[in-house]
Amino acid sequence: MLKARRYFQLAFLLPIIFPLLAWLVARPGFRGGNWVALVLWGSLLIGGIPYILFLAGLFYWVRDKDLKAIQRLTFLAPLLFIPVFVYCAAAIIPLQILKTGEVRVEGSVVFNFCIFILVLGYFYVLLANAGFYLLKFIGFIKEDAYREPVLASSGMGLGGKKYLLAFFLALPLLLIPVSLLIQFRYRQNYPKRIAEANRTESSVNRDEALLEIAYEQAGAQRFEDAKATVTTYIEDKDRGFAGIVTNLVYSGAYEEAKSTADLIGAPVTRIMAYRQIAIAQAKASDSLGASQTLSTALAIAQRAENASLKRFTLPTIAAGQAAAGLDGDLKATLEMIEPSEIVDTYKIVAGIKAKDGRLEEAQEYFREAIKKAKNIKDPISRDNKLTDISESQADAGLLDEARATVEVIALDGCKQIAFRHISDIENGIIQKSKR
Repeated sequence: MLKARRYFQLAFLLPIIFPLLAWLVARPGFRGGNWVALVLWGSLLIGGIPYILFLAGLFYWVRDKDLKAIQRLTFLAPLLFIPVFVYCAAAIIPLQILKTGEVRVEGSVVFNFCIFILVLGYFYVLLANAGFYLLKFIGFIKEDAYREPVLASSGMGLGGKKYLLAFFLALPLLLIPVSLLIQFRYRQNYPKRIAEANRTESSVNRDEALLEIAYEQAGAQRFEDAKATVTTYIEDKDRGFAGIVTNLVYSGAYEEAKSTADLIGAPVTRIMAYRQIAIAQAKASDSLGASQTLSTALAIAQRAENASLKRFTLPTIAAGQAAAGLDGDLKATLEMIEPSEIVDTYKIVAGIKAKDGRLEEAQEYFREAIKKAKNIKDPISRDNKLTDISESQADAGLLDEARATVEVIALDGCKQIAFRHISDIENGIIQKSKR
């Protein structure tokens, strides 16, 4: 016959016993109920260590408690376990900082696990108490005699225990700033990190690590060091320099960004970098600087001997001029763009104007796009272009103009596609300007 107190002590082991049994049952060859086994086994993998710590506290507490107190504790156990789980999640933050340089414990994930703990925990509570009453009914369990609580008569006093407990609870919080400081000092030791990265066997992983270092050097305004890291160690130098340009643009170091963009070998990548710099300069109210930067990009495109390169880059520059508000430069660039690309360029420029709130200018560029599209001789190509324009007008919130463009479309299939897109915009299925 089993004593009641002993039964509940064993019942506290259910969150460990059930996952282990589930793992044994769900081994290869078993196909039924695998999702249940997965949930149970996952609960042990994620919450096993916190629960063992929780069990240690439970067994310490129940050693001098009577049956009623222990049974009441079972109903509180899932709630009491949550702080232990959260504490353990916080305790691994210093380790993550030291190992990866970032915190990967997300609050939303921890919250979801806490909900999962309550659901699964109260399943175990109901199972344990139902088993207790069933075994008691058939006479397999007998209740213990009442036991007087045992009072501590020696050892550390109550106040000392409280201070010790508070210290251990606060330890993760104390370690977080210390680990952040250690990680910061390590991350500033660029030569050591570069040497470690160069020892990486995989060329892809090596370049990724070196790129991260170069970007950090640029963010710390160690521009020459960043360029040297890319020049000396990284195979894909254009990607490295383009990434540094992005970091410099974010920090407002436009001149350094331009000098870095000059180092990019591929013309298309270099032009894209200049466009990024120019748009940022315009947002910083430096229209003259933005114009000069895009003029440099335009000169590269015009010097290109490859016709396809010029065909691709001129619309890119025009889009940058539109985003930077350089209307005079934009009109001059539009004159250089080939007929095969002009419709799409006008449409893109119109979308940029609409996104910036300049709807009258957007309508003007959409009208030009429609005018150019109507001149296309092939009926299928013409209607495809008009469909794209109608969709862009709808995305910009110009629904009446979009419907008017649909009326110009001859092919029924293209008409249906355009009308469906307008309908999706009106019904909120597709958000305006966020397609």
